[in-house]
Amino acid sequence: MDLEWNQNPYGKNNNHPDIPFEIIEIGAVKLDAHMQPCEELKVYIKPSVIPIINPKILEITKINIKDLENGIGFVEGINKLKEMVDEGDIICSWAKDDIAEIIRNANHHGYSDLSWIERYLDIQEYTTKILGKKNILSLKNALQQLKIKVDESKLHDALNDSIYTLSVFKNIYNARAVKQFIV
Repeated sequence: MDLEWNQNPYGKNNNHPDIPFEIIEIGAVKLDAHMQPCEELKVYIKPSVIPIINPKILEITKINIKDLENGIGFVEGINKLKEMVDEGDIICSWAKDDIAEIIRNANHHGYSDLSWIERYLDIQEYTTKILGKKNILSLKNALQQLKIKVDESKLHDALNDSIYTLSVFKNIYNARAVKQFIV
């Protein structure tokens, strides 16, 4: 899964210091037992904490303001992600930040059922170690390292980044090695 989030364009969000980044898009791909995609999710979350979208975020994500205005609430969006997760599933994302932001946003919105986040895999950490790199790789750099064709205009879209993360993972998957990275 992958998230995109907004941050206050004027610095710290003094009105809500508990939530410096507000989730505005959730994307996810569910895999079956054979690592084949069987379900996808892409939802826009209507901003309610930081209503002004940072221009840099708009430039990076290319999210249309209308999509956000017509988006769903955080609780509805996170419930859609939760519905994709079955008992025993491992939630994967590129970096730990996404899980941290789910927890932070959930706490802010009074959403307390995070028991479905039982096991987690940071694909960025796994990829960096498997490829023997000293510095943490960006998703774009990992794709380049593995010679995976990428349309750079589609990066920073939550669903597309989930699909690209899956491509990286499938290219370097090792059943024995991955076990030590699951939290």
